[in-house]
Amino acid sequence: MKPVVSPVPELKDLRPLELFLKIPKKTTGLVFLHSQENGRWSLISAFPEQLVRYDGQHVFLNDIQQQQSLDEVMKNLLESRKREQVENPFEIPFFGGCIGSLDYEYGLETLDLPTTTESHSLVHWGIYNNALLFDHDQKQWYNVSVEGSAGLPWQEWMNHKAEVIDVATPQLKPEWNFSGYQQAFSKLHQNIIEGEIYQACLTFPFRGAASNTPRQLFAKMSQEHPSKMSVYLEQQERQILSFSPERFIEWQNGTLHTMPIKGTAPRGSNEEEDQKNRQQLLQNDKEAAELNMITDLLRNDLAMVSVPGTVQVIEHRALQKLPAVWHSYSHIQSESKKDLNAWHILKTLYPGGSISGCPKRRAVQILSELETSPRGIYTGCIGYISDHGRMDMNIAIRTIENTSTGMRAGFGGGIVYDSDVAAEYEECFAKSKKLVEIVLSD
Repeated sequence: MKPVVSPVPELKDLRPLELFLKIPKKTTGLVFLHSQENGRWSLISAFPEQLVRYDGQHVFLNDIQQQQSLDEVMKNLLESRKREQVENPFEIPFFGGCIGSLDYEYGLETLDLPTTTESHSLVHWGIYNNALLFDHDQKQWYNVSVEGSAGLPWQEWMNHKAEVIDVATPQLKPEWNFSGYQQAFSKLHQNIIEGEIYQACLTFPFRGAASNTPRQLFAKMSQEHPSKMSVYLEQQERQILSFSPERFIEWQNGTLHTMPIKGTAPRGSNEEEDQKNRQQLLQNDKEAAELNMITDLLRNDLAMVSVPGTVQVIEHRALQKLPAVWHSYSHIQSESKKDLNAWHILKTLYPGGSISGCPKRRAVQILSELETSPRGIYTGCIGYISDHGRMDMNIAIRTIENTSTGMRAGFGGGIVYDSDVAAEYEECFAKSKKLVEIVLSD
């Protein structure tokens, strides 16, 4: 299964979003990793060779229940596809492998907590042999395929007309009003006062009508909300539309990176107001304390899979500018221990500290008692594990889950000792601003 890489000059005039819109509806297992905002690579793939699913009780390989555990299935799968020596003059990040998602609730299992889920896809991996990758720096397409494989039918796709439909912005209704949020906030805040936890990310869902044109909706929203870690992913019972600005974990050549986001301020309506909000975020002691806690938590998480003494903070309280908000974040780096595979690293670090709390296990336990329904893919993670060992996963915030029965998204924020309930409630809506239209009933 030697990977074959070749430039595709025939696609040079097409940008990733244009090619995405040309792909026929019959295409199964479609995935589009759309990297914008200074990201280098975008990826399109389809027709997975195998599917691995875990529903919290059973593991399925191509819908056949397995006797092995999820860990055993993933270990065997990664070992069978491992490609240590790959010539890579183009710096290609993906040579075939796993592309998929972990729902947030899988994190309860990794922490040995009871879990419930509405989804058959607590963990869902497609195994892809072929991909088209676009290098945003060089403006060049590459075709990646496994030797002997037919590859993706990109010549056929080129002949299709891009399906552009004027779709409406999703209208979502929050499950909690202010009174409901205040009740959950008060219970969580009391746990902080009593010293049970220091911080937790309280989240509640927003729901609306299903979209019957999710690809076109993703295309529209991708143009309006460019993000470095955007993903469109079609799975058996849902489509995932993610516009995440946050990297959970990247692993390349033995080096690990994580970039937790903590700290939010709205964008201003003019340059003066925008810079004022930016400066207030930098001077906000509460936001600084929250980021400090999560940075320390993730340093400790990385230490579990890293060579001692290699964990270091590369950036702290750096700022990221998005269409609706400013974010502050940290960049933490380490060198991974020898003989670890990507699945072991991912499972050890899961769920992400920035969307759970500190200390992680107790915070997740309390949140599971307060949040009234499972988060699903929201605050889970989405990304890939390449056959040559590279891994890149986002944190699935700014993410919509679309099924035949409806659409849902989640919005929330980190709660600490000096959090204000009204301000935290408003922050949830600041994060939803421009992404969706919120419909309030009271």
